[in-house]
Amino acid sequence: MDVIGLDLRGESPLPVATDATSCAVRCPEWNVHAQELDRGRREDLTNLMGMVQEAMAALGSEMSFLHDDISCSATRFDEIVAVADPEALRAQLIAEVRTLKQVAADRRDRWEATSRQHTERVSALEQQLQHTRTEALTDALTGIANRRAFDRELRRRLQSAREHFVLAVIDLDDFKGINDRFGHAAGDQVLVSVARVLTHAVRSRDMVARLGGDEFGVIADNVTLSQAECRFSALVRTISDATRTSRIGDAAMTWPAAVSCGLAEFSAGDTEGSLLERADGALYDAKRTGKRRVATREQALMRDLLQKAKR
Repeated sequence: MDVIGLDLRGESPLPVATDATSCAVRCPEWNVHAQELDRGRREDLTNLMGMVQEAMAALGSEMSFLHDDISCSATRFDEIVAVADPEALRAQLIAEVRTLKQVAADRRDRWEATSRQHTERVSALEQQLQHTRTEALTDALTGIANRRAFDRELRRRLQSAREHFVLAVIDLDDFKGINDRFGHAAGDQVLVSVARVLTHAVRSRDMVARLGGDEFGVIADNVTLSQAECRFSALVRTISDATRTSRIGDAAMTWPAAVSCGLAEFSAGDTEGSLLERADGALYDAKRTGKRRVATREQALMRDLLQKAKR
């Protein structure tokens, strides 16, 4: 008499013999069936281990942050290995794969959130740094370059052997009278107006800066002294016309806010001091001879520059 049973996975009926003759007849069939079941289990477990390896690979980039999770997983794997029941082993491996995948997903989400925070922080710091740099090189009142930026650019051009430029120093005539008659707010508006006219009048490769008080500086690129004299003479007239019609609050400013300008052309051997000295000297000449005009100082002779350097 035969008793019909189920294998551990419940997939197919497995005949169980009760007598020796039947057992002898059915043993080869059992062996083949058992080998098929074992092969199926091995393939199943191999696929599951592959899934575990894929889950572990997904965590590779975060291994330094996953020490505790991996340690716990390793402990659980040690316990799983000791499981003798194939069905229980399979179930626990599937659960462990799910756990590892969830850990990977959680870590990835946290890493992406951390990465976004760092990116936003770096971006904010870069903007703050750029703002700080801009503030450090910008005149607060007029919005143009300040003396620090001017000195830096002048130094850069002096260090370049291929640079050729003219330095202009522009100063408002009788600026104290504007402040006294109309107030300092009016004087500030005049400074802003002059800065605006200068900025619009020069080329993009030129530089305009407020050197301090009512004095401005312009580095005019790639022009000769005679060309610069013609250009800045027209600019002096434009500034006077523009400021004469300015309004301060409800009152019209009728007092002319004229400027004077001194020009000096860069010469081989010039230093910041020597070039600024010639431009200031030219400005003094313009003030002394009637104001509202442009004066120039010729290029210094090399021997004069050398003598000044020895002093």
